[in-house]
Amino acid sequence: MIDWPEDDPPESQSALDVLYAEWRRGSEQAGNELFDSLYSDLKRIASSLLRRDAGNLSLATGDLVGETVLRLLKSGTLKIVDEAHLRALCARIMRNTLTDAAKRRRREKRRAVLVTLNLDQIEDASGADRVVSLLALVDALDRLRALHPRWADVVELKYFGGFTNEEVAAFLGISVPTVKRAWNAAVRWLTLNLDSDT
Repeated sequence: MIDWPEDDPPESQSALDVLYAEWRRGSEQAGNELFDSLYSDLKRIASSLLRRDAGNLSLATGDLVGETVLRLLKSGTLKIVDEAHLRALCARIMRNTLTDAAKRRRREKRRAVLVTLNLDQIEDASGADRVVSLLALVDALDRLRALHPRWADVVELKYFGGFTNEEVAAFLGISVPTVKRAWNAAVRWLTLNLDSDT
């Protein structure tokens, strides 16, 4: 399972740890440095996630990136190990932000927020793109995490974080073939266990 540490920083801090700590203490320059290097990645990931929702959410790419940064700032004391860890944390925050927006939309409009799962993500038996509720996907992912935490981590990093197989392998400390096996197993499990929530 992905480690989301909230304890005291280690004796030797990474450059990102230092920038993050300075940013939390109010250094605008540290915040700018921290997110300048990540902005294009965050924007690409946010754009990809929002394209999948087929216009059901009233969020712009910049809104999702901004909300991610704000939630990160408010998240308490975190130990950021490296850039990959920060990206994984941002992916988790984006997932939560989209989930919260989908729940609000469902309450307000009595409609589910739908996302399109492309062929390279989750294929149904017909081989066509599958449109499912974002909340159903998040619920299924949570159920998968209870059974197979590593599979869920792989899906979260690839789907919500835009990580490549190689990046997932490096982040989780496993081999690329293990990532591929976990991904394929998770795809099969999700295909069978995604509930309709429309």
